Amino acid sequence: NYNNVQTNRGLHETVWWYDMCRFREANRGLYIADQDLGKGSLGYVGSERTRQNNGGTRRGYECPEERDHYPYWQPTHQGPYIDSYQTTPWIDVAYLTGNSTDCDRVKEGSENQNGKWRCVLNESSARKYGRSINEEDCKQEDGTWVQFHSYLEVISSANTEAKCNKYKNTDKRNKISWMSIRSDKDQKMCVVQAPLPKCEQAPWSRVNHLGNSIDTKGNASRVDTELPYFPSGTAKRCVMRLRYNITTDEFDNYGTDH
Repeated sequence: NYNNVQTNRGLHETVWWYDMCRFREANRGLYIADQDLGKGSLGYVGSERTRQNNGGTRRGYECPEERDHYPYWQPTHQGPYIDSYQTTPWIDVAYLTGNSTDCDRVKEGSENQNGKWRCVLNESSARKYGRSINEEDCKQEDGTWVQFHSYLEVISSANTEAKCNKYKNTDKRNKISWMSIRSDKDQKMCVVQAPLPKCEQAPWSRVNHLGNSIDTKGNASRVDTELPYFPSGTAKRCVMRLRYNITTDEFDNYGTDH
């Protein structure tokens, strides 16, 4: 509610982030148990409706489907085009799991260094992003299936590939490339992408317990990570998001048709 804006609170996700979520069709292959995901005001089930948010309640400008599922299958950009600010509100830092065989899937699915596809509509459309979440449906709404790349920042002073390579050769943390950040544009820039997320076995604790662990000698469960590094030296303000998901084992969650 814009009438409840307070100076001691930050707005990390934008209204465009939420509108793309609400306008984007929900992934109907997700497990919803016995929940009925009713149609929203647009006449279909959007990504703001999930098993845990079947009524489509808005909380800030977060996207419930993106919040509840990882890795996410759509670009997590806040706007349809290149912006001067951080284009994605979330950079993957770490993933702790009870099954370390998940790590390959997690790293391949992280948008830190892997492009994600979105349906982009033409310039005359009221919205520049489509509702479709696959290429075939995107064509049906006269859209273009475009691959987007997440990034920490673009080094504008490195305006040639040679200048960009100088940053690449000295930065051992990030992935720096002379590239385009979307597949429908030829313009190349010096793009800084975050490292792939750290993925490791979660510290052991008793069932459904968030707290101390025998693996950490009785101390609180933890993971050591590094903050993102910005080669430009520009000061940044960061927000950390922690997500906790439980996967039960009464059925094969990857091999079962929900």
